[in-house]
Amino acid sequence: MIKVAIVENNKEENDRLKFFITKYGEQHEIDFSVCEHSSGEEFFAKKNNGYDLIFLDIMLSGMDGIKIAKKIRESDKNVIIVFITAVSNLAVEGYTVGALDYVIKPVDMESLSFTMERAIKIIEQKTKIKIGVNSASGIQILSSDEITYVEVFGHNIVYHLGKENRSVSEWAPLSKPEKLLSPHGFFRCSKYYLVNLKYIEDITDTEVVVCGNRLTLSKSKATQLKKILNYYLSV
Repeated sequence: MIKVAIVENNKEENDRLKFFITKYGEQHEIDFSVCEHSSGEEFFAKKNNGYDLIFLDIMLSGMDGIKIAKKIRESDKNVIIVFITAVSNLAVEGYTVGALDYVIKPVDMESLSFTMERAIKIIEQKTKIKIGVNSASGIQILSSDEITYVEVFGHNIVYHLGKENRSVSEWAPLSKPEKLLSPHGFFRCSKYYLVNLKYIEDITDTEVVVCGNRLTLSKSKATQLKKILNYYLSV
């Protein structure tokens, strides 16, 4: 799930941008959570954080887009900022706050797609890591974003990969991938399973469903996982 904020006081432009973001996600099989704000004051009042991508209208009343971006940068140097503007030369100052790009109103799908492609590449590089697995056939390098869950099986751990459920195993404790992957969207739901939050399809008090597989959820972990998942899926 990629978390997106739109700060735009023109409802028509806001709805148009949200529609194209959603359409881009459908075309590329990417899940977006989009939160809308009509002003910088509203944006900061909600104390939102954890965004991956923020679209800022430059010409806002009160706190304009440049001022909003400068304030964002005081606490977050890495979030991707894209300006929305009707006049391109107004966006030049945006590069002083590390903006990735700007899009011209009225936003069109072609220009937005170009910007989104650049943003997604950066986000993916920030959120995924590579890990080495000592399998029977030698060391295999896995990307964290392809791992759906990790399972304890006897004295081995099994990495389940992709929705087609390929797997790679190695002799190691579950604590090895837990230490590496927990900062990148993984949660240990029991002593047997480490799950990738973005692949969770359903959750009950005793089970987590990941790509159609029903995995045990410890009672002591259920409340914590639900809270983490609610935060992960919302902004």
